[in-house]
Amino acid sequence: MVRHALSMMLGTFASRVLGLVREIITAAWFGASGVLDAFNVSFTLANLARQLLAEGALSASFVPVFSRVLAAKGKESAERLARQAFSVLLVATILSVAAGVVFSPLLVKIMAPGFDPVKAELATAMTRWMFPFLVLVSLAALAMGVLNSMGSFLLPALAPALSNLVYIVLVVFLASFYGVWGLVIAVLAGGVCQFLLQWAWSVRMGVTLLPERPQLKDPDLRTMLALFLPYAAGLSLNQVNPVISRMLASFLQEGAISVLNYANRVIQLPLGIFVIAISQAVLPQLSRCPAEDAEEFRDIMRDSLRFTLFVVFPATLGLVLVSDEIVHLLFVRGAFGEWAWKGTSVALAMYSLGLPGMA
Repeated sequence: MVRHALSMMLGTFASRVLGLVREIITAAWFGASGVLDAFNVSFTLANLARQLLAEGALSASFVPVFSRVLAAKGKESAERLARQAFSVLLVATILSVAAGVVFSPLLVKIMAPGFDPVKAELATAMTRWMFPFLVLVSLAALAMGVLNSMGSFLLPALAPALSNLVYIVLVVFLASFYGVWGLVIAVLAGGVCQFLLQWAWSVRMGVTLLPERPQLKDPDLRTMLALFLPYAAGLSLNQVNPVISRMLASFLQEGAISVLNYANRVIQLPLGIFVIAISQAVLPQLSRCPAEDAEEFRDIMRDSLRFTLFVVFPATLGLVLVSDEIVHLLFVRGAFGEWAWKGTSVALAMYSLGLPGMA
């Protein structure tokens, strides 16, 4: 478990560091501004759908079933299941994108009821362009589940780092020409690269993810779909916090949503490196535990929890004590002014207190 977790940590560390760099560059260009608030709302809407459909519920429902089929029936049966899941996910995300495009004005109104008409119109337009990001990262998450189940952890963890790197390069070149729309282009391009890298690696591992007509009588596919809905319903509760925080921040001064986003990006560094990496490494092992071997299951859970808390508590203390200095070091340059600095520092300290609970 520890070896897989360390591989995930290494890849996730690269991804989160580059994710932080992308926010540093974004902050230097746009600071905490109204147009960036609009972008953050549009990105949040697409990202919430991604977390709900892809990285959360999909991983929790697909990986256990795929791992079991791979171990019991071999790679051919596992590949068939993965292709059927690919088809189901592709259809589901395309329908979600279509709904998101049609109902973008309503979604923006719900997410940011305090926006003035001009800012709401900008957020709506960007939301319509951002929703296709859902298809790309959902299919990338499926490829990650396949690779993790087959024992490949490092490259899938590095794929988001490639996405962030593409974003950084494009923003540097596009922001001065296209303004905040350069961020939208960068996000979509990063999603394409993230999917293609993992798709190509899964082909190399012997599983080619292509659409295959779902056989709804397939017991493995039915099990996966049966697991998906409860997981999605449960994970939807986790999305209440970002929705409410942005709803309330939309009534505050311009830049409030951006301030919360910067603080959240910093807190995602320890959260992603330790908590998410460990959970993704542990899930395939738990899935392979025999149903009657409760002791092995408990041992894996106990070791992973101890390891997580061992690193999370010091990180929490450090973030609370030096949040002001951390934000100044990372963001205070370019368009990022003093108000944004102080607001982000307070938000970071408050977010940090919840880090052990997130673990």
